[in-house]
Amino acid sequence: MSIQQLPMFITFYGLASFGSAILAYIVASAKHRDASHWATIAFLFPPLGLVTFFLTRPSIEHRQANALEKKFRKVMDQD
Repeated sequence: MSIQQLPMFITFYGLASFGSAILAYIVASAKHRDASHWATIAFLFPPLGLVTFFLTRPSIEHRQANALEKKFRKVMDQD
């Protein structure tokens, strides 16, 4: 790679990062995962955005436990 091709590489890597982050956010939120976490990971490392397609959905019990934990933290933060 020559020095003249470097700006084009940086541009394509930036576009891939944004595209991967958006795609990972959409897929992770559809699968009830932490979308902001996966978007950040996919932005920093664009190929890891494909990992979100292989995620499984968490069980109902796991989602309810997370919701209960968030409510508990909210109540504890008010004190």
